[in-house]
Amino acid sequence: MTVPLTVLSDDGPRFAGAVHPARWWRPAGDRILCELCPRACLLKDGDRGFCFVRQNFGGRMVLTTYGRSTGFCVDPIEKKPLNHFLPGTSVLSFGTAGCNLGCKFCQNWDISKSREIERLSDAASPEAIARAAQSLGCASVAFTYNDPVIWAEYAIDTAKACHAAGVRTVAVTAGYICPEARAEFFRHMDAANVDLKAFTEEFYYRLTLSHLEPVLDTLRWLKRETDVWFEITNLVIPRANDDPDELRRLCDWVLKNVGDDVPLHFTAFHPDYRLTDRERTPHETLIQAREIALRAGLKFVYVGNVNDVERQSTYCPSCKRLVIERNWHALGVYALDGDRCRYCGERIAGRFADGPGTWGRRRMRVDMRRYEQPASDQDPLAAAFAEASRILQRRRAGNERTTPQGARERPASAGNSTGAATPAGSTGRGRWPSGTAVSAGTAAPIATAATDGAASASWLSQNDGRAVLRAARAVIVEAVTGVTRTSPQALAQVPDRDVFGVFTSIKRRGRLR
Repeated sequence: MTVPLTVLSDDGPRFAGAVHPARWWRPAGDRILCELCPRACLLKDGDRGFCFVRQNFGGRMVLTTYGRSTGFCVDPIEKKPLNHFLPGTSVLSFGTAGCNLGCKFCQNWDISKSREIERLSDAASPEAIARAAQSLGCASVAFTYNDPVIWAEYAIDTAKACHAAGVRTVAVTAGYICPEARAEFFRHMDAANVDLKAFTEEFYYRLTLSHLEPVLDTLRWLKRETDVWFEITNLVIPRANDDPDELRRLCDWVLKNVGDDVPLHFTAFHPDYRLTDRERTPHETLIQAREIALRAGLKFVYVGNVNDVERQSTYCPSCKRLVIERNWHALGVYALDGDRCRYCGERIAGRFADGPGTWGRRRMRVDMRRYEQPASDQDPLAAAFAEASRILQRRRAGNERTTPQGARERPASAGNSTGAATPAGSTGRGRWPSGTAVSAGTAAPIATAATDGAASASWLSQNDGRAVLRAARAVIVEAVTGVTRTSPQALAQVPDRDVFGVFTSIKRRGRLR
């Protein structure tokens, strides 16, 4: 498998897709210790963490899914679910791969449990995501489908770009994160839905391979230390976490620790992944859970994954009148003036606009290529690779063997601090444009631009070609590891010629990557 690469530096984000310097780790002898989540994975060189997307690469932690996604969709905000955050508006939603929990009942297991980076077919820079949301009229962007905690660097960079464009941000998370990373992550979020999967340590340990207390700590911290609007979801699973006493304890804890106005969603389970030995959650169980929560003193309690207009709608806690009607994710009656009940003036907790959105139940797939940086705005080296790709594609078709009139490209030689040569087969949707794949074991002719602008082509000698390839390998290694190993004297051996591009394959431990 080949992937785009990025220079591993600490001077700010630099989108190239896939490999990106990670934060929240420290050296630990001959290993590194991940300090992002309570798992505290201790990794040897080449090892990946439990989440599978954070890796020890040459003694440094990298995020291997930066800039790549399983897909982008515009959803109703109620689908997250968030019922008290800009109701009726649309949200641009996306996720990546992997997860730091091991839920046996995962409803998105094909994404969260995937170890196939090839599934991440959509590439997008943070700036492109912000442009897309703004262009599509989305009020917010949601980091969802899999837990954004494990790709926090990408989520944070995207949140910064969104806020600069006037777009809000939403995290859908299990809240399994360490305090230092948590403070930085949620500093860039406007809203969150936190999944409180159960209220026993046994459930968390047996069915999620994690622990309950860090999640409770995140919920307490969100309430006491931040202005993030958050709601809580509990997936009710038959014979696992549906005992009325457990539900009562959960509701009592919510009331005491985060308050009576934090919305609580009880959602229906369906058999999936490794928990297929039980039935779907009966509708009656959800109704019972909601009644337990209301009797405990919680004001806003909902059921989900079932069609129940009455129990998916919002009622004023003072006059008991219907203020927001929901049919699945579409709004009907809307009786709020700002955040006040239109009938009695009672304040309804949440983040509300002057009126409701009109997105409805629609779900729309988004092609992010439309929103990436225009070619005219790319840096010169990226433009050179784009032109080289077009020339080689035409040459392959037998239509042209020359450079365009007046072409004068910047060299793609080693020592360039802006990036590495594009590996064969890379998607190139980010910093690097698409290239032409060369079969493994073959030598690709390396074209150079004529200095006088004439339509002609020249060829490197065998020794010069080898020098260029050695330099390209050095650039790739340095880009991945962040460790400078190539001396200026070695790079000086590269021919003083304008090289369009170098096509190479990347192997690790003898296997094509």
